[in-house]
Amino acid sequence: MKFKAWLEVDEQPVVPPVSPKKLGDYLHDLGLPTGLAKMPNAHQLLERAYKALETAPGARDAYVKVHAYLDRQQGGKHFDKFFTDVTQGNQTYVPQAEHKPVLDMSGHQDWIQAREQYHGNFDKHIKTSIPTFGEIQDKKGHAIVKAFGDREIDMLDIGGSEGSFARTISHMTQGKVRTEVLDPNDAMHDFYKSKPETPGSTYNKAAFMTGWINDDGSKMHAVNSKTTTKRYDIIHEAMAFQFISNQRDAQVDEVKALLKPGGLFLTEQKLKNDNWDENEKFKDTHHKDLYYSKDALAKKDKVVAFAAEKKPFAQDKDEEEAVGMVNNMVHHDEYERTLGSKFAVVYQYWDSGNFKGYAASDQGYMVEKFLTALGPVQSKFSTVELPRKIEAMQETIMPSYDQWLESKKKMKITDILPPQEELEKMTRKEIKEKYGHKLHELGLTDAELNDLIDKAAGIEDMPEPHHSHYHLHT
Repeated sequence: MKFKAWLEVDEQPVVPPVSPKKLGDYLHDLGLPTGLAKMPNAHQLLERAYKALETAPGARDAYVKVHAYLDRQQGGKHFDKFFTDVTQGNQTYVPQAEHKPVLDMSGHQDWIQAREQYHGNFDKHIKTSIPTFGEIQDKKGHAIVKAFGDREIDMLDIGGSEGSFARTISHMTQGKVRTEVLDPNDAMHDFYKSKPETPGSTYNKAAFMTGWINDDGSKMHAVNSKTTTKRYDIIHEAMAFQFISNQRDAQVDEVKALLKPGGLFLTEQKLKNDNWDENEKFKDTHHKDLYYSKDALAKKDKVVAFAAEKKPFAQDKDEEEAVGMVNNMVHHDEYERTLGSKFAVVYQYWDSGNFKGYAASDQGYMVEKFLTALGPVQSKFSTVELPRKIEAMQETIMPSYDQWLESKKKMKITDILPPQEELEKMTRKEIKEKYGHKLHELGLTDAELNDLIDKAAGIEDMPEPHHSHYHLHT
C-alpha cells in the first residue's frame, strides 16, 4: 500500500461501540427519579412522563423498559414463573410426604371432602411449607360458610391461586356466596378451568391494583376500585400482598375501597418481628423438614427469598432473584397499625410463628360472627393467645391553628401569614424569606419560627416506622 493510501485509511474516523442503555438511562430519558420503584404512585408518574414525551425519539422504548422494571419490582410479575412451576408440578416443589394436620380437623370433614375435588399442586405445596396453613384455610373457609352462607353475598379472593378455597365456599353454599378468584397466573387459571364449573364461583385472570405489560406486548388487566364498579361483602387475601409490593397502606386502602360498607377483610401475611430467627428455626425443624429435602429447600430459597430471610434483609449476589419477597414484607407492628387505622375492629385470629392472620371490619358483628364460627386455632407454632384484639388507631385530635397560636400568645400571627392553602404551595425557605422578618419582630426564636411555619402549613409529625422498615427499602 502506498503511503498516501495508507494515510487516508488511517485517517478514517473511528466510531466507538455503542454501549447498551441501562435502566438509569431510561429513567433519565423520561425525566423520572432514580427511586421510582419505591414510590407508591410510580406507575402514574411513568404514565404522566410518557404522555408528555411520547413523540420524542426513544420515548416508547424507554416507557416499555421502565414499565417492565416496575412490573418486576411492584406488580408481582417477577414471581410468575415460581407459581407456574409449583402449579405444574415441578419436582422441586412437590412434598415428599402427605400433609399431616397439627390442628384438630374432626369437625370439618364435609368441608375437606368437598374441597378435595378442587385441590391442586399449589395447595399441597403451601400447606407443607407453612405450619397450620392448610388447617386455617379449611377452618376459615368452613367458618365463612357457617357464618355467612345463609344469605347471598359477594366475596373476592385476592391471589386466589388455583381457586380451591373460594370455589369450595360457593360449592357448600349452593352458590349463595358468590366467589371471585383474582389471580394473574396462566397455569393457575388453566387448572381452575380444567375442573367442572362450580355454581357461584368465577375466575378473573387479572392482577390486583396494578397490571403490567406481558413479554408478548399484551397487557395484564388490573382490578381496582377504578376499573370495576363491583363491591364485595368479604375480601380475602392470604400470602398475596408480599408477592406484589411493600405498600401495605395503599393495598389496604384499595381493599377498603372495594369493600361494601361494613364488609369483612381477612388477611394473612408473613411478617417481620423481633423473634424472626427463632420462629424460622422452629418452623423448619418441626414442619418443613418433614416434607422437603435440604436440596429442594435450598433451590426454593434462591427463587423465593427464604434464604435471604434466614440472614435478615441480606441481599447477596446469590440471592438477586430472591430479594423481591423480602423487600415486599413489612413488620407486624407496621401492618397492625395500618389495619387499625383503616378499620374500627381488628382481631388477630391466626398465629404460626412469623405467619399471622387478621380479621378487620367497621362492623364488629362481622368479625364476631367469623371468630365464633372459626373456633380455636391455637397450636405449638403460635406465639400469642388467640384471638387477640388489635387496638384501633385513635385519631389524634390536633389543636386548631388558632388554639395553638393562642397557647403561644401570638395572635398577631394571623395578620402576617396567608391562608394554609397558599402556604402549602411554598417551601419553608420561601415562607421565611417572604414573611420571616415580620415574624421575628414577635420575639420568636428560629426553632419556634420553624415549628410555627410547619403547623401553619398543616405539617403533622408522622409515627416513627419500625427499625426493620429501613432495611426493607435498601
